[in-house]
Amino acid sequence: LRAYPQAELPGEDLVVACALVERDEHGVRLLARVTDEPVAFVRDYGRRLLTAVLPLLDRGIALEAHGQNMLVRFRGGQLMGFAVRDFGGVRIHRSTLQEPLELLEGSATDAATIEEVWAKLHHALFQMHLGELIRAAEELQPGCDEALWQGLADQVRSSLRGDARAFFLAPTAPTKCFLRMRLEEKYSQYITRPGPNPLAGLT
Repeated sequence: LRAYPQAELPGEDLVVACALVERDEHGVRLLARVTDEPVAFVRDYGRRLLTAVLPLLDRGIALEAHGQNMLVRFRGGQLMGFAVRDFGGVRIHRSTLQEPLELLEGSATDAATIEEVWAKLHHALFQMHLGELIRAAEELQPGCDEALWQGLADQVRSSLRGDARAFFLAPTAPTKCFLRMRLEEKYSQYITRPGPNPLAGLT
């Protein structure tokens, strides 16, 4: 059971982010029903979402910002921002946080390295959220994907620095092997392999 988030945001309509890429009974994507300009919408959406989650990396925190955990906030049909839920997937590198934080021994929240935090966010945010939204926009307006990825890469470049920036713009990124994890009965311990990074090579 989840708390009803609408009570915290009166006057706003909340949509589970992953619903935007789904289709209705007529095969029409919800994205096409919330905007007549999918490229402009996704560009604004990505800018707002990255502005919300990237600064947390400086404190060693990665939200599990995939489409199921992020709620898109609309007011009068206009995109306002996001609400986040389900903190079970958050990763925190306590040495980077440098604040008292008590976690149970073996907690999945406790990241052993800062790279684990970065990998968590890259997977949830870019691979499982924005990537799906860009693919939906590409279907509605073919040829827009490269420009949308370029905008995200530019924002990553301006928001992050040092090793974090290099990680997010590297040619490959850790990609979760879901089937192998299921076969090996792993849940909080990820199995990954390098996969192509759509943010790479964009200047």
